[in-house]
Amino acid sequence: MDQATFDFDTLAAEACDRTGFEIGWDHAHHGLVPPAGLLLDGTPIGQGWRAGKAVFGRRTLAATRPVRQWLALRIEAWRHGIAFEGTQVTPHYLGQIEATHCPVTRRPLGGAGGHADAPVVARLNGAGGFAAGNLAVLSRAAATVLG
Repeated sequence: MDQATFDFDTLAAEACDRTGFEIGWDHAHHGLVPPAGLLLDGTPIGQGWRAGKAVFGRRTLAATRPVRQWLALRIEAWRHGIAFEGTQVTPHYLGQIEATHCPVTRRPLGGAGGHADAPVVARLNGAGGFAAGNLAVLSRAAATVLG
C-alpha cells in the first residue's frame, strides 16, 4: 500500500487541542459540565469531557468554589490564547488569594456575578498570562478599570 506523508505544522494546534482536552477531562473529574457551546462533538473540551465521563462515571472529586474558578480561568485562557501556568495556579492557590475586601476600592467583596462589588480573579499585568503573582481578587468595578 502506498502512503504519503505531508509535513504540516500542527504543533500549535496539537497543544491547543491537548489543553482543551485536559480542561474537559478535569470538568468530568470534578463532576461538572463545561459551558454548552464547548460540548459540541468536534471541540477538544467536549472530547475530553466525554472521555473523562466514561472513565470517572460517578466517582468524582468535590467541586468547590476554587475548583470552579480554576476551571473558568483555564477556559478563559484557552479561548483567548493566553498562557496559563498550571503548576502554580491551582484551586489551592486560588483559595489562598481569596479576599474579603477589594484591595483597590477597600469595599467588602460580595454580591451577584454582575454586581460592582462581586469578587473577580484578575490579571494585574494584561500582557502577562495566568500565573501566580500576576493574579489578584478584585471587585468587578476595579477589574473593569484595570482591564
